Amino acid sequence: ALIGNEGGAINMAKALGIRTFAIYSPWIDKASWNLFEDENNVSVHLKDYKPELYTKPEKEYKKEASVLYNEFKPNLYMDKLENFLSH
Repeated sequence: ALIGNEGGAINMAKALGIRTFAIYSPWIDKASWNLFEDENNVSVHLKDYKPELYTKPEKEYKKEASVLYNEFKPNLYMDKLENFLSH
């Protein structure tokens, strides 16, 4: 399995049939890039847990990344990660 930021390594792992747990950057639109999600390819995004923080398109938040990363605490997605790891 591969656990990490969504990007090239995650995409290569998916292509090779390796299970993935992808963490999206707060300024990336998960809906546009999240292909083939299933029990073997799981992903999380701050917007999944705190949609109220998003009042404009994700790409407009790149300059605010530090603030948004401070909001994206592991406890938000720990259950999902533990479930991924248990399979």
